[in-house]
Amino acid sequence: MHSTHPATSPSPLAACRSDAHSPAHGAGVRNSSTNSAAASPTATDRAVRELYDRYPYPDGPPMLRAGYDVRQVLSTGRLTRADTGALGRPLRVLDAGCGRGVGLLGEATVQPDVEYLGIDLNRRALDEVRERVRAFGLTNVRVAEVDLATLAGLDVPDGGFDVIRSSGVVHHLDDPTAALARLGDVLAPHGVLDVMVYARLGRAPIHRVAAAVTAAVPADLGFDARIALGRRLCASRADALDPACPFASAARCGDVEFADRYLHPRERAYSVTELIEAATEAGLAPLELPDRRAWDPARWITDPAALAALEQRPPLEQLRAIEQLAAPDRLEARFCRPENGPREPLAATQLDATVLLAHPDAAFEVTTRVAPAGLRTEAVAVRERQHPAEPLSDAPTALAAALASRRARPWRGAELIAELVGRGLPESAARAALLALVERDLVYAPHPCEVA
Repeated sequence: MHSTHPATSPSPLAACRSDAHSPAHGAGVRNSSTNSAAASPTATDRAVRELYDRYPYPDGPPMLRAGYDVRQVLSTGRLTRADTGALGRPLRVLDAGCGRGVGLLGEATVQPDVEYLGIDLNRRALDEVRERVRAFGLTNVRVAEVDLATLAGLDVPDGGFDVIRSSGVVHHLDDPTAALARLGDVLAPHGVLDVMVYARLGRAPIHRVAAAVTAAVPADLGFDARIALGRRLCASRADALDPACPFASAARCGDVEFADRYLHPRERAYSVTELIEAATEAGLAPLELPDRRAWDPARWITDPAALAALEQRPPLEQLRAIEQLAAPDRLEARFCRPENGPREPLAATQLDATVLLAHPDAAFEVTTRVAPAGLRTEAVAVRERQHPAEPLSDAPTALAAALASRRARPWRGAELIAELVGRGLPESAARAALLALVERDLVYAPHPCEVA
């Protein structure tokens, strides 16, 4: 049966779910096109491959990217592995377009009980991942040379992948919608597909620089010469007094980043509406925008009347308005199979029995002072994803956050409520503080079957 343990407040993306998606329950991977014959590569396909063979992407050491925690990602969907008969085996993640494994290796290092498969067409990057896997002593990572455009030859496990990630890759393909459909084909019925694509508004300054470089630098010079000349062009236009000048940023970035940003043979950017439409056409259902702080209307609108007016608008119109106000340079969204969907919001009456954890994308900064009675919590700030730290001004909520951040193992709401009451809070205030953490997505409810 479906999990009755709720997650957080509903996502505006999930409210954009198409009525065409039926709730029929499926029990396995969909009819997959992963064995279809690959089309002959076009000149653009060859140019893309040449760029990444010369400049494998991304640069840098392994890192923990936002949304790395597999169990937290799965907690956003209504269906569980218990519902689909997938318990009793390790969790399985597909990194579709893993590149040099910067995110893949970071995730796998801290989740050794999760099996990872990274796929890419770049042999040089895959060889680098294999070497790092050996150096780190990881036993839960495999990589394979697979074309994301076709998925031909992909080793699909029985029941599909629990989580599929594709970060910064789909928008470089000739047919992104078809690629999304193929990823949906190999997604487990309870699974979550996390996709990041470039955003149209925020990417405009980079497109401006790329257009200038394309117009000014001959394409037949080769990538090395084009980077050198393109960087000189940007440096001559850079405004050293304006840190936001797109030409200044281009003049400073390294070769790998310059090639990917400004010389890429194929790139498209999306509006939030276009991304939803592409995923819907691919047979997927919207689930959530995981960076909730970025899409919080109150972050961008401080006038109470204007904020109230926006909150009365349909969910898609709210997203469109925030997109125009914020101009993000990327869009990260999560999708699921049509038979899956978002969990119901947590009700106050469910707090005691619900299993909870501090959200892995939230970093808590707790200031303490030594007092005669022991350590005293002076202030608590929280940093969500890449956003600046913000203080929690409500004292009971701040105390609840400080206590929750110290619990590494799952706990029930009743335990934290009791600890808050023991610290002198009335029970009603303790419950309100915990509910505030849940509503702000600073703590979340993993599916019970994943923490048993």
